[in-house]
Amino acid sequence: MYGKSERLAFVISILILFINPCLIWGEQPGELPPVVTNVYPEVTPVSGSAAIIKYTVSQENSHNVSLPSGSYYQYSVNSGTSWNDATLGSGGDGTTGLTTSETGVEHELSWNSVADLPNQLITTVKFRIKVKDDTTQQDSEYEESGTFTVDNCIPVVSNVAPTPTPVCGDDALIKYTVSHCSSKNVSLPSADYAQYSTNSGQSWNNATLGSGGDGTSGLSTSPSGVEHKLSWNSEADIPNQKITTVQFRIRVKDANNNISSYAQSGTFTVDNCIPVVSNV
Repeated sequence: MYGKSERLAFVISILILFINPCLIWGEQPGELPPVVTNVYPEVTPVSGSAAIIKYTVSQENSHNVSLPSGSYYQYSVNSGTSWNDATLGSGGDGTTGLTTSETGVEHELSWNSVADLPNQLITTVKFRIKVKDDTTQQDSEYEESGTFTVDNCIPVVSNVAPTPTPVCGDDALIKYTVSHCSSKNVSLPSADYAQYSTNSGQSWNNATLGSGGDGTSGLSTSPSGVEHKLSWNSEADIPNQKITTVQFRIRVKDANNNISSYAQSGTFTVDNCIPVVSNV
């Protein structure tokens, strides 16, 4: 027969096994890591410094999650063969204190695609995201998007020159060439996109446009460049003067709101002198 102490020890051991079944059944699984699903760009083609990438995070106990470093959000330009850490843009939900639920919470990540893929058109881009559980410090698996296009082409203006010279009159033509790696149309949407200088580029004034030329909207482009003509009413801007130190500069904007740098001409002469008859 067992004594009282042996019986007590037996009861205690049974209670321990009941409270901690791992001692019988082996190691039990802990909490499951978070899960990322549905990674995709909000708008395609992707462009700009604040492109939104959407993704959903679920976690069985609704722990908050984070994206603690660049390796948690990456892009690929070759359909996922290799990956690069992405540069964050402004906006989105940030990278810390991200809520979850058992069924999933959608979040937004802002990607500065211009910083990572400047002046490029790429049709084989993917994005992938993983998160860290703030409570258990477990990482999710990566979830990647489908393939999409990034279009960060910036228009380029070149070869700005008057034709012919010297310039005169209310319909003087300024030639210029616009290239664009995705051949988007461009425009000159406001007066400061075409300017002239009378002092070899030290200061600039908005130009008064004439009635001819190719206009200021729907201007075609190509990767190798398309030449256009802008009509300048030089007579309105430089009336009854002959100036030999004139320059002209032009910039353009595309449909993605990408703005080219100014391209300026060399120095040329404007002669709008009007003959004066006297002593008749």
